[in-house]
Amino acid sequence: MNRLIQNLVITLFGAVTSMITAAILVFVELRFGWVLYSITFWFVIPAGAIGAGLIAASGYYYGARLLNFRPTRNFLWVIVAISAGTFFFIYWLKYVLITVDGNPIRDAVSFSQYLNYSLAHTAMRFSLRGRTIRNAVDIGFGGYLYATLQIIGFAIGGMVVCGHLISLSYCDDCKLYLSKKGDQKRYFENPEEMQDSVAGFMAKVKDNQLQQAIQVHAETGSTAINKTSMFSSTIEIKRCKGCEKHWLNFSAQRKVENRWKDIKDLGYSAFCMDRVDVMKNLSPGSV
Repeated sequence: MNRLIQNLVITLFGAVTSMITAAILVFVELRFGWVLYSITFWFVIPAGAIGAGLIAASGYYYGARLLNFRPTRNFLWVIVAISAGTFFFIYWLKYVLITVDGNPIRDAVSFSQYLNYSLAHTAMRFSLRGRTIRNAVDIGFGGYLYATLQIIGFAIGGMVVCGHLISLSYCDDCKLYLSKKGDQKRYFENPEEMQDSVAGFMAKVKDNQLQQAIQVHAETGSTAINKTSMFSSTIEIKRCKGCEKHWLNFSAQRKVENRWKDIKDLGYSAFCMDRVDVMKNLSPGSV
């Protein structure tokens, strides 16, 4: 498919999910009074808008995966523009649907007047741990700043989806996303064990012996995590269904406060034409 047509189709996917998301948010707001996209943490984190932006931008993700389209950084601006535009579409839907004494509000004022009035009379309700601690307060001119924060939130949601698509492994020759073939994970109790494993793996990699490198990795560490596990390493293999080119990614992690964090200096990834595979059934320590 022509690249321009792909851009248009993916844009359509994103625009449709953005409109559907906006319609659902407006329905919930008018039916139940819950303004979900306005939820904000600590006055500066537009959590509701970011979440809504992620859902609205889901069309880009599914469309891109369906057409094997990898967005460029320039396409990011299209996603950001539509994601931010979702905020204004929400207000337009409310403008069309709201009635006063049975009369549509659109017959009395223009959309720009309605939008300006709505933002200038934004009210905020404060809560702590789910309990309301103060009744809604009209924040006046702050409503415009609050609206800007929400627009940024919607845009962030779109940016996250686009960034994720760009980060996915991709075959530039066949224009296909790679499919997962398998992974292999090992756990270590101390840095010395992991360093020995990494050294053995990298020695084979430098000799361009990727399958042997995978075997070396399989023979080290433990296959099961336990309370004393402080380090881990992972080999992930993906392949291109078009040319059968394989992609190997090696990463190492350190346990910090019950969370696993990547050790960036120990990362490695490469494409190869050899059909490599993980060795899940090999017991560590076997020959």
